[in-house]
Amino acid sequence: SFLASLGRSEDDAVVEPFTHDDSFFLRWHATTELFRLNEGRARARLRTMAERDPHPDLRAAARNALGMIEAEAGACHA
Repeated sequence: SFLASLGRSEDDAVVEPFTHDDSFFLRWHATTELFRLNEGRARARLRTMAERDPHPDLRAAARNALGMIEAEAGACHA
């Protein structure tokens, strides 16, 4: 949140490694922060998490998040 509030997109390189942490809750939090910094990079990470994250709840959350993002994008282009 703090890094995102600074508006410096290059800070995504600081946050992205935490999306691979052993702690599932840190992976998820880092991914939501990454989304605020670099949406494209976060989408790619969400796709990977949806397919291969070791935690089943995180895989489901990533799939749900991607579905919501795609639905919002579709509504904007309708």
